[in-house]
Amino acid sequence: ALSVKALERAADVAPDEPLAPRALVLLARVLGERMNEPLRAQEVYRYIVERYPETDASRFARSRIPPTT
Repeated sequence: ALSVKALERAADVAPDEPLAPRALVLLARVLGERMNEPLRAQEVYRYIVERYPETDASRFARSRIPPTT
């Protein structure tokens, strides 16, 4: 839970810095892989794709979002 707060804060403090999308990827991974909150992780991945579309973080996030039917 502490790592979730720290990563959220890192992204909130400087949302336009290159570190923000990377912090959000880490946040999504912690949520999905460690905290068993896959729906919340998907929300973060979708946010990354929307907010930071031309980044490596966005490309990674797209690969983690299941296709819609």
